[in-house]
Amino acid sequence: MTKIKQKKIIFLVLCTIFAAILCRNIGREIPGRALGIVRSLLYLGLFTAWGISLRRRVMQPQAKHFLTSIAGLIVFWLLDRTIKYFFVASAAAVRYLWYGFYLPMLFIPLFAVFVAASLDKPENYRLPQWTHLLYFLAGALFLLVLSNDLHQTVFTFDPALAEWRDSGYTYGKGYYAVMGFIALCAVTALGVMISKCRGIRGRKTTWMPLLFILAAAAYAILYALYIEDHTSLLYYIAGDMTVTNCLLIAGMLESCLQTGLIPTNTGYDALFCISSVGMQITDENYHICYASDSALPLSAEVMRSTEGGEQLLDGATLLKSYPIQGGHIVWQEDVSELVRVKDELESIREELQDRNDILREQYRQDAQRYKLEEQNRLYDLVQCETQPQLQKINALASELRKTPAGSPRYQELLLRILILATYVKRRKDMIISADHSRVLSVNRLSSALRESCSNLSVGGIPCNLYLPETETLLPIDIAFAAYDLFEDALELTLDTLTYFFVTIALENGVPSLRINLECDSELTSLTRRYPNILLERDEGGWFLTQQLTRGGDSI
Repeated sequence: MTKIKQKKIIFLVLCTIFAAILCRNIGREIPGRALGIVRSLLYLGLFTAWGISLRRRVMQPQAKHFLTSIAGLIVFWLLDRTIKYFFVASAAAVRYLWYGFYLPMLFIPLFAVFVAASLDKPENYRLPQWTHLLYFLAGALFLLVLSNDLHQTVFTFDPALAEWRDSGYTYGKGYYAVMGFIALCAVTALGVMISKCRGIRGRKTTWMPLLFILAAAAYAILYALYIEDHTSLLYYIAGDMTVTNCLLIAGMLESCLQTGLIPTNTGYDALFCISSVGMQITDENYHICYASDSALPLSAEVMRSTEGGEQLLDGATLLKSYPIQGGHIVWQEDVSELVRVKDELESIREELQDRNDILREQYRQDAQRYKLEEQNRLYDLVQCETQPQLQKINALASELRKTPAGSPRYQELLLRILILATYVKRRKDMIISADHSRVLSVNRLSSALRESCSNLSVGGIPCNLYLPETETLLPIDIAFAAYDLFEDALELTLDTLTYFFVTIALENGVPSLRINLECDSELTSLTRRYPNILLERDEGGWFLTQQLTRGGDSI
């Protein structure tokens, strides 16, 4: 509630009270009940509106229940009084309406105690169970008043009177019990409220409830002293004790609301305005109803765009909304720091991306260089290992260009070149394999032997092979030596070779290379390069045997 609206309400309340006082004083001079009824209606409307406002303002359920009950009892009290003085003529009815005054007189102080006990308590606070005894006691006293005609312990009437009215009576013991209960509740409520007022520190308005309490005490004293003086100012301003007490009770409780002793939901509009978050509350058509001071001015179209999701306004402000009853709430979030961090991360990402591209290109170049170096290394290694055969191929190729095509020498040169080229190819494969592994399977060696032997058919030389399928692994240098032995024996005997037989035999799991050559060539020179071979000569040629294992004098 804004201060301007609060001042308007206070002014309206004061005008209503002034009009009621004016009606009372004018009504005493003018015959009739009209002004009296108008005065009652003004007070009834005033307290009814106050009770409705309590339901809307008070947050604590316990305090809300008792405060609205007090407002209801005040309205009942005024309505009972209005009916008694303006609408009933029967003495019995007037008397029982007068008895009815004690319902609010008993329960308003009781509820004031409960309200005082609920001050500065949390929303889930509940009164202890023993307080139900106070309900029972107040109810019993009220029934005592209502049944006074039967026992006259509260009010004692003269038996000589034809009709008992609210005058011409004396007080009985029951009356003092009722007034003692009312006084005890009033003093208890007063003491609790004073203690709660003193318990609040740092508030300049905590004197307000005490002011109304002191005013009620002062009024009671002055009323007792000057009520019979119809010329006193008190009689003209506050001559109606019922209304005055109701106003003081309502003022005291309202002061507790205004000072914060009783939590209310007022002041949220001011809190909303000073909020550091820019917010607007709009209706369903995005017309602004409330806006905080830090909110940016936004058009209805911009706020409506948030229905599809959050929107980024100026690169540093994020606009969001949420539907509420009767409209929407739109708020702005400052994301400048997040945008700054995002920009920094984006800059770092681009820098890393550039660096990654450079590293990737460098890696590609290094990989290409390493590949070329490896290829050159392997080429040099193959070139070194097969240099004698390559030189022979060059010499034979030169001679082949000079030899007539179709001649026996031409065919012989072609066969030698083919045998040497096959050796170079297979030897290269073995060298490349040796670069990755230091062993070679017997099947790989058999495959090389098979391809080399297949070339002899071009020269019309019969050749048989027996090469078993086995995955037995040979040391790579043993495999190289076996294939070199095969090639050297073939090259030495090619001119006179008439039959060629190759086998790899497995004896007790140990592989051996065996070669049978039918030729007239001399092979004893092989023992100088391969001292561990077994070389045997027979009538038709030579037998070569080489174990393909390490140990002793083996290869």
